[in-house]
Amino acid sequence: MIWAVLESGAAGARLVLLGGATLNGSRHVWWNFVASSQDKIDAAKVAWAAGDWAHGRFQLPQT
Repeated sequence: MIWAVLESGAAGARLVLLGGATLNGSRHVWWNFVASSQDKIDAAKVAWAAGDWAHGRFQLPQT
């Protein structure tokens, strides 16, 4: 069991905990991308570099 003590600053804090069973197979990591193959990572790099935020693979939230 892992224990941690968390404290927020004056403005507060938000925390998200994720857990579950281990995924089958290896994972490839580059920057904020995690995928099951290097090809998927390479495709994500291209899509991110294209920067089509309104219509592309990575859509930013509307304000």
